Amino acid sequence: MELSSADIALTAFNLGRTRLAGMLVEKEFRLEKKVGMLGRMGEVEDALKVAEGSGDPDLSTSFPLSSSVFSI
Repeated sequence: MELSSADIALTAFNLGRTRLAGMLVEKEFRLEKKVGMLGRMGEVEDALKVAEGSGDPDLSTSFPLSSSVFSI
């Protein structure tokens, strides 16, 4: 199993290392994971920008429906 930057970012975020988590999320190349992690971190605007800029209509249209999951 391969760990992604978003997986490591989640651990950092859960440990209160938000700056490190943000840096790790920026390195994530899988947009679905990047959008999800940005949402979990409360960076909803950034997550929406990534989703909209992805060119993937599924990612762009599914994010607003799932963004309520990310409320902290």
